[in-house]
Amino acid sequence: MPRPNKFRIVAGSMSSFLDPPGSPQREYHVVERYANGKEASSLSLLHAIDQDYVPAEIKAEIALLYAAAEMEPTEEWLSQVYGYFKNCYSPDGKDRSVANARIIDSDSRLPIETSLAVMHVRSFFPDHEPREDLLTAGKWGS
Repeated sequence: MPRPNKFRIVAGSMSSFLDPPGSPQREYHVVERYANGKEASSLSLLHAIDQDYVPAEIKAEIALLYAAAEMEPTEEWLSQVYGYFKNCYSPDGKDRSVANARIIDSDSRLPIETSLAVMHVRSFFPDHEPREDLLTAGKWGS
């Protein structure tokens, strides 16, 4: 089968609830198409940026979307993120992979700075102050 050769940024999200409101990932994704127009695959914007086979022009368009984005850490979004990553901590304060996370019980405590919730929020908003109230109130995660 021939390699896809047409890439476009199209409307529609790819399950980006962990991205803050205003994030381009909540509105767009990349589609690969064959020369005959048949869709080959879809990629999230951030995944597309990391792929060597995605053309530089598409990556530049994605960068422009992010540069123009007006993302904001709403209370609802923060609550979702903290709840999603409840009880999940980085093993070393740098690794954000859930596959490597330390999962603790609700009565235990690790440094709040190593919470995957805090680290995720800071990937968008580096000055985010950890929220102890959200750390313990989340309804997801175990």
